[in-house]
This record gives sequence, structure tokens and C-alpha cells, in this order.
Amino acid sequence: MVKRLLIAAVVGFLGFQMLSAVADQLSPNNNADPQSTQAADPIPSPQTPAPTESPSATPPATPSADITYISVPTASPDPTYADHQSALIKMPATVPVDPRASSTVLPNIYLHSDTYLLACIDLTGARASTFAPMNTDTTTGSALFVGNNSAHLYLSGNPTQVMNVLNSGNGLRLISTTPANHISGARINIRLASLTAPSLNTDLCQGAAASAQTTITNLGLDLNLQKGSVPLKSH
Repeated sequence: MVKRLLIAAVVGFLGFQMLSAVADQLSPNNNADPQSTQAADPIPSPQTPAPTESPSATPPATPSADITYISVPTASPDPTYADHQSALIKMPATVPVDPRASSTVLPNIYLHSDTYLLACIDLTGARASTFAPMNTDTTTGSALFVGNNSAHLYLSGNPTQVMNVLNSGNGLRLISTTPANHISGARINIRLASLTAPSLNTDLCQGAAASAQTTITNLGLDLNLQKGSVPLKSH
């Protein structure tokens, strides 16, 4: 019985082995490439590039400040005598007045020149007074002048400006400064110097090329009283 059992076990084992072999041959996975069952090599992940050193930031260029050069104006030369002294003045030689008058007004005075003028006015026995407003700006049409209401008057500007001052109102007024307070006998002398620009430098009066003088005279009236008889006719 034991032998039979051993023989049956051996036969069963061999039969199992044969069936296993036949099953392996018939299995579809039997022909597969044994290497295909191996896991595929992992796809390398893209390498992170090594951090590169960022270039140092270049400091922005500092703009240079714009330099503005201011031209220094050249000082204009001081007024002096013009190249041609061609001034002309017209005024009466005498002005008759009432012997009792203490003041008088001169007739209009005429001046001419192609340049600026300095009029130097000197009086004897009187002072001069003009009606022109005090103004020292030649751009407004008035001459530069000083000495108003005195015995020495100085005016400067173009001929029209100077004449506007001298002839303002009714004309240049002369007021007696004598003890008797009579204007008769007073004298006025006007000298003109041609200049390159208006100036009240009185030293320039010495180079005046034109001059004129007016004397205030009496009308010839006699104020003395004389006694006399007047005959009367009877009817």
C-alpha cells in the first residue's frame, strides 16, 4: 500500500509539472520581453539652472547742471559834448515892463539842435520859476531839470523837452530879488551845450557853444508928478 501511495504521488507530481509546462507555453505573456516588465527609467526633471550672479546695477548718471552765463552789461559812458556843437537859441534882447512890476513872463524861447541839450540859465536881480511839473524821466516828455525858483536853473533833454519846460504855462516867469522889488533891470542869460545824452553836470556849461541874453527894461513911463497950470476959458 505504501508503494502504491508513493507511486501515485510521484505520478501526480510529474503530471502537475507537465500541466504547468503546457500552461506556460500557452500563456500570452510568455513571449513578452522579460526586460519590458522593468520599470522605465524615470525621465529626468529639467535641471534648475544654477543661479547666476545678477550684474550689479549701474547707478544712473547724474545730469550735470545747466550753466547759464549772464552777460554783464557794459556801463554806458558818461554824457559828454557832442561832436558837433550846432545849438541855436532865439529870445528877445529886451522885454519892457511897467517900472512898478515885480515880476514878468518871458515870451516863448526857441531852441534847436540835432543832439541833446544842456541849458544853463543864470539870472541877475531875479529868480526863475517854471510851471512845468517836476519830472526827472526823459521818457515821459519832460526834461531833466533842477534849480526851479532860483537864480540858477539847469535843464537837459532834447530841444523839444527843454522848450516844453521853458515855455510851459504862459512862459518862464522872472521874479525880482532886489530890495526895491522891481523886476526892471534884471537880466537872464541862457547858454546851450550839445551833449551825447541828457545830463545835469553843471561843469559841461563851460563848453556851451550858443548863448543869448534878455534884459528887462522899463516902458519909459515917468512916475514923477509935476505941477502946472491949466488955463480955463470963460464964456
